[in-house]
Amino acid sequence: MIKNRKSMTIAEKKDVLKTAINPHTTNFLVKIKEIEFENQYKELDGVLVSLHKEVEASNYHKVYRSSDHTRGIYSLTPSALKLYTWIQYNTGYGEDFVYLNRPRAIKDLDLSVNTMKKIVKELQIKGFITATVYRSIYWVNPEYFFVGDRIKKYPKNLKTN
Repeated sequence: MIKNRKSMTIAEKKDVLKTAINPHTTNFLVKIKEIEFENQYKELDGVLVSLHKEVEASNYHKVYRSSDHTRGIYSLTPSALKLYTWIQYNTGYGEDFVYLNRPRAIKDLDLSVNTMKKIVKELQIKGFITATVYRSIYWVNPEYFFVGDRIKKYPKNLKTN
């Protein structure tokens, strides 16, 4: 028996959607590239062949989720959330710092100079960024997001569950 949509639980609705086609994907293509693993081979018909893997070619960043992080994000003012998103898009691969080009960010985000000062301070107080010794360059907190591989970047910070 098919349930009425209104009487379905959220879990039941999610189960239905897992097999549905997302309308945003009709013209969506994931750009990929092939990478070769250094010093890793497999045997194919008696010949050693280097291992390859298809990976996404587009730049991306990883957002790490936990209840503490979620509360931190939700506590940001709308302007601070805009700047935090801007920082995510402007952090380089494998870098845990960002150059905060204030004139560009102010223009991109349609902010005033005073609002920019306030929200930079807000992001610092809430632990999302920390000033470096260099003007306009800030450490980003890799507990919240990172562009790249945190295992490679922080090998001394690894912990198994």
